[in-house]
Amino acid sequence: MPSPSHEIRPALRPSAGVRALLFDCDGTLLDTLGVYKDAWRTPFGRRGFVLTDEWFYERAGLSMDPFILSALPHFDAVELREVEGEGMASFYEQLHSVERFEHVVDVARAFAGTLPVGVVSAGRKNVVERSLAAGQIRELFDFVITLDDVERPKPAPDCYLLAVERVGLSPREVLAYEDSDAGVAAARAAGIEVIDVRRT
Repeated sequence: MPSPSHEIRPALRPSAGVRALLFDCDGTLLDTLGVYKDAWRTPFGRRGFVLTDEWFYERAGLSMDPFILSALPHFDAVELREVEGEGMASFYEQLHSVERFEHVVDVARAFAGTLPVGVVSAGRKNVVERSLAAGQIRELFDFVITLDDVERPKPAPDCYLLAVERVGLSPREVLAYEDSDAGVAAARAAGIEVIDVRRT
C-alpha cells in the first residue's frame, strides 16, 4: 500500500493489505446530520410528528422512504414524495453551512490518486453529489455509489458489493468508513472490513 501523503489518525489508518477505500457520506465525511435534522423538523411538525434528537439519530443511517415512514407510517407514495420534497428543499437551503469531518476527509486526501477511493451512500445521487460539492471534496473521489444505483439500501450489502465490483478487487482488499449501524452492517455483509468512525 502506498504511503499516505497526509498525516492521518492511527485509528483511521488502513492496514497494509488494503487496496481501495470506501466512505459513507452523511455523518462520516460531512457533518450533514444536523442540517438534515433541522430540515425535517418543519415538514414532520406540519403533519403532527415531533422530531426529537434521540429519534433522529437512531434513524440517521436509513434511506429516505424508511426514514419518513418511521415517522409517518400510514403515508402513501404520493404523500411520501410531498414530504420528501419539503424536507429536501429545506436541506438544500441550509447546505452551504455543512462542515467536513476533517479527520476522516484527511484519509481520503491521503490516498486519493494512489488508491481507488469512492463514496458509498444510502442517499440519493443528486443529494450526495451536491453535498460533496458543498463540502468542496467531490474531486477526491473516483466514483459515487448511492441508493439510486442498487435495488436495496443499507443495511443490505448491495451498494458495497457494487463498489467492490467497480474497483475490481476482493472484498478483503477493501476498507469502508461508516458512522451508522445500517452502514456498518452493509459493509460487513459484503465481506468488507469497516472502521466505525463513531469510535474514533
